[in-house]
Order: sequence, then C-alpha cells, then structure tokens
Amino acid sequence: MEITDCIRETFGAIKRPTLNELRTALESLPLEKDLSALCGAVPGLLPYGRRVLCRTDEVEVIAIHIPAGSQTAIHDHGQSAGCARIIEGRLLNVWYELDRAGYPEPFMAAALTEGEYMYAPKGQIHQMRNEGEGRVVSLHVYSPPLSGTTSYRPYLEVLDFVI
Repeated sequence: MEITDCIRETFGAIKRPTLNELRTALESLPLEKDLSALCGAVPGLLPYGRRVLCRTDEVEVIAIHIPAGSQTAIHDHGQSAGCARIIEGRLLNVWYELDRAGYPEPFMAAALTEGEYMYAPKGQIHQMRNEGEGRVVSLHVYSPPLSGTTSYRPYLEVLDFVI
C-alpha cells in the first residue's frame, strides 16, 4: 500500500478529532514507505509547495515542501486546528501575536527536526521558516479542513515612508 493510500485509510474515517487524536493518527502512518508523494509538493506560485493528499468533511491532510531559505507567510488557520510532523529537514516555527494596531509581532520560536511534531491550535498565528541549506518536508493535518485563513504582514512591510 502506498503512503497516500495509508493516509486516506487513516484519516478517511476520523470524526471530530482532537489535536491529540490528529497526532496519534499521524504517528500511526508507516513513514518508512516511499515518501515521494509527500516530497512531490514542489513550490509553484508560492515560495513553498503544498499538496493536498486527503480531504474529507472532517480533516484535510497536506504535504508541505519548504526549500532552503524560504518561508511561509505569517498566517492563521481560520477555524481549523492542526498537527504536523516533520518528515525531512529542520523547520523553525515562529509564533506571533497581534500588537494594538493589528500587526504581527514574534514572541516565541521553536526549531523542529525530522520525526518531531508541532501543534497549531485554533487561533494561532505563525510562520514556518527553513533557514537551512536543504529542503523541509512536513505532513500537516487540519480539522475541520482549512477555510477562512488569514495572512498577516508585519508593520515594517506595509509602512509607507513619507519624507
């Protein structure tokens, strides 16, 4: 059985999962199998690649590929919560909170390596960065499926310098 079949079998019957249940399901996947389906999420229009591997009414499973020196936008996950497993590489996960004007400010970061997990509770704002020389591949699962996500731009990116 291919890894994509295992993913569909594992997540296809899940109903209203908790974050811990999402992690348990990720842990159950036989990741010693051929992972080319996960690594096939190559960048296109975005600075990183994403490939939806399974989507039901309850969950969405996505492979993410972040090339060396790239990062995601600062974002939230709308009404979804999720869990991710690092498959390859070293990922820096940076958490943000909004300042009084509504701009994101970093307040914490954690480096994760192959085999480690991270949670994305509902309402979390974060950015994933690959500051290394090789790619980062990770497997993410969200419940409910992603919708209504928001991207945020730091104040210095939108500041209009008037002289």
